[in-house]
Amino acid sequence: MYAVVRELHFEEQRLSGARDAFAVFGRAHAAQEGFLDVLTIDAGGGRRIVVNLWDTEEHAMRGRETLIPVVGRLIEPLLAGPPRLLAAGPVLPTVNRSS
Repeated sequence: MYAVVRELHFEEQRLSGARDAFAVFGRAHAAQEGFLDVLTIDAGGGRRIVVNLWDTEEHAMRGRETLIPVVGRLIEPLLAGPPRLLAAGPVLPTVNRSS
C-alpha cells in the first residue's frame, strides 16, 4: 500500500457550500484504478490533513495525473493557498495491538 499525505488550507466561508464539489471529486477519486481510500482530518481553522491510500505508487502517480484538472476545477477555488505535500511513500505495517 502507498500513501500520499497533504496539508490543505481552505477558505472557511467557501466550505459551507462545497458539499457538491467534494462529492463529485470523491467519485472521480474513487474511480481511479488502485485507489483504496482517503482519510481527512479536520485540523481546525480551515486546515485539513488528507491521506490518500493507493495500491501502489504507480497507481498514485497515474491517478494524480488524471485528477489534476478535476482538482483545479473543484478544489483549488476553495483553497486559501497551495496544497503542501507532507509525505509520500509505502505504508509500513502497524504495531500489533493484541497483548
